[in-house]
Amino acid sequence: MVRPEAFRLTPVPGNASLAVEIVDAAFFGDRQRVVARTASGQELDVRPDAVESPSALSSTRISFDPAAAFLFPD
Repeated sequence: MVRPEAFRLTPVPGNASLAVEIVDAAFFGDRQRVVARTASGQELDVRPDAVESPSALSSTRISFDPAAAFLFPD
């Protein structure tokens, strides 16, 4: 699990990344919500800082700090 606010739309050195398609973006005051879809069709909720601006309906990469990811055992 990666918290939605841990994803970044701009690359950060040392971060893990995923290729995605941005399918929706909406602004909510000082925050925004982006829906990104992976190649396998999984949709991710991304809540980057408002200073990062996604290109609507474009392919991109999202990144996250691997130390911020949580793995839940089966």
